[in-house]
Amino acid sequence: MKKLLLFLLLAASPTLAASPDLQLYTARAEGSLTIGADGSVLDVELASDANLGTGVLEGYEERVRGWRFEPIIQDGRPVTARGRLQLSLVAAREQGNDTATFAIRGVQFLDPPGATSESGRSFLAAPSYPTNALRAGVGAEVMLLLKLDAQGRVQSATTEQLALLGVVTRQSHQANYAAQFRRSAERVALQWSITGQPDGQVVRVPVRYTTDRWSGGWAPTTVQPVELPEWAVLAMATQQATDLSAGGVATAPHLKLLTPHDGA
Repeated sequence: MKKLLLFLLLAASPTLAASPDLQLYTARAEGSLTIGADGSVLDVELASDANLGTGVLEGYEERVRGWRFEPIIQDGRPVTARGRLQLSLVAAREQGNDTATFAIRGVQFLDPPGATSESGRSFLAAPSYPTNALRAGVGAEVMLLLKLDAQGRVQSATTEQLALLGVVTRQSHQANYAAQFRRSAERVALQWSITGQPDGQVVRVPVRYTTDRWSGGWAPTTVQPVELPEWAVLAMATQQATDLSAGGVATAPHLKLLTPHDGA
C-alpha cells in the first residue's frame, strides 16, 4: 500500500485538476523540516487534523524528502536550517474509479516558532461564515489579493482563487455559495492592517471556511471561476505579490524551493 501511494505521489501531474471527469478532494497538513547545507531535506515531520488514510501522510513525507532547496547562506557559508511548512493536499479520482492520485496543490514555508518577533505580526479579524453555507455544511478556500497603503491598511481587496468544500451538485447553487464566501472574505479584509509591507504592495492571504462535516477527512472540492478586477490585473502585471499565511505572517523568503512541488 505504501509503495503504491508513493508511486502515485511521484506520478502526480501539474494538470491534475484539468479534467472535468475528475473528482477532487482536498485536505491540509503542516509540520517541520530540516534543510541541509547542500539544500537537501534532512528531515521532515508532518501532521494533519484530517484522517488522510493509511500510509498517505508517510507518502507525502517521502515526497518532501526528495525536494531540493537553494542553499541557505549565513556569514558567507551554507548552513543547516529549520523551518515550518503548510501543505494544501489534493486527491483526484476519476468517476467510477476506486484508485486516487495524490499530489501537493500548494505549499507555504514559515520560520520556526520564535524566529519572528510578535511585535511584527498582524492580527487579522476573522470573517463571518455565510449562514446559508454553514447550514448546508458547505465550506470554502478563498485566496485574497490585497493592495496595501503606507500604513499597511487594505486599500483594495479581491478574490484570486475560490474553491467550495462539500457536495454542491447544482451549478447555480455553487455560484451562489461562491459569491457569499467571496463577499464575506473581501468585506473583512477591508478592515485589516498588515505590517511590514511597503506602500502599494499587493499581498496574498488565504482564508478558509470549514465545518465539522469536512474537518475530519478529505473534503470534496469544486474550483470556482473567478474574474479579477482591473486594478488587480494591472497590479499583477507590474509587481509580484507577496505570499502571506492565514494570520498575515510573511512566508520565509530564505526557504526557496527549487523542486516542483507537483501542485496544480
